Amino acid sequence: MRTTKSFSVDREGQEVTYACTQVGAWEGSKALIRAQKIAVSGVNGLDALIQAMTDDDLEYFSKLFAKNTFVTYVNDKEQKVKKNLAEVFDVFMAGEYFELTQWLVFCLGLNFAPFFTKIQTQGEKIKAQWTAGAGQSADTAPEPPTDPEP
Repeated sequence: MRTTKSFSVDREGQEVTYACTQVGAWEGSKALIRAQKIAVSGVNGLDALIQAMTDDDLEYFSKLFAKNTFVTYVNDKEQKVKKNLAEVFDVFMAGEYFELTQWLVFCLGLNFAPFFTKIQTQGEKIKAQWTAGAGQSADTAPEPPTDPEP
């Protein structure tokens, strides 16, 4: 089931709230592979993941998470407004790069922190399941094939 979590920031004395929903499994699994490739390059933790991103990665994750985020803020007419972040992203985040980074790290954590935590703590269990599925014990490697006698 998809989970929605929120966090708020103060923007010039006004509260801005981001309600972020996990991406679906189809998009999320593709994003996981992309995040994992960044993480494999020696990155440890979500903050370092942001630093290791390319421009293309940043755009990809921003677009992916923005369509799954609703932002609530007070507009210039002092009215409380709730919008899908994808609809207002370019204008709403202009000049707010620290806030953008906070939101992106939050979304990365919401979507992938459980996976990265479990892979670190249960990696050996997964390896054992992999080898069991391949018909071999986790402690032994298969014997290489031998040439048939002439």
